[in-house]
Amino acid sequence: MRVNSIIRSTLVLFTSLFCTFVSAQTSCGIIPNGGLAFGNVVPGVISTAEGEIRIQCKVVGAMAPAGNQISVAIRFSQGNSASYAPRKLTNAAGSTEEFKLDYNVFTQFSGGPVWGDGTGSTVESTVLVAGLFAGGSEVEVRRSVYGRMPLLVSPKRAGQYTDTLIISFNY
Repeated sequence: MRVNSIIRSTLVLFTSLFCTFVSAQTSCGIIPNGGLAFGNVVPGVISTAEGEIRIQCKVVGAMAPAGNQISVAIRFSQGNSASYAPRKLTNAAGSTEEFKLDYNVFTQFSGGPVWGDGTGSTVESTVLVAGLFAGGSEVEVRRSVYGRMPLLVSPKRAGQYTDTLIISFNY
């Protein structure tokens, strides 16, 4: 068994569970921007990544929502993991712990509560989409997503590690 000291190409992909929701007044969609790319992971170093998602909304009826704005709650799935604590990046070459890397997703660069679905100790992130007028054009809001991997202390196999998180939202 050969274990490399550098893990290459770690990536968390974002997938939108529901591309568009339509209420009586407003239609919204989340447009994933690729995901989080941790890059090369080196033992003894905390790895971080930053990504972004975009929310686009427009008025579809004759009336705009109250105050010409809506709140959109954004949620992330557990990915390939059985729980949110921690999520796991996996290498397709194996299923044992030497082929998994712990990580998580947060609403703040400094960490804090895990960005999940709002259950247990996870939080969802709410953004305000303002400027929605009847007959108006789409309004876009961007939201940063932060990823963090703890110090890598046990040897892991070299290769590409990935996870896919499903984004859902409610407004």
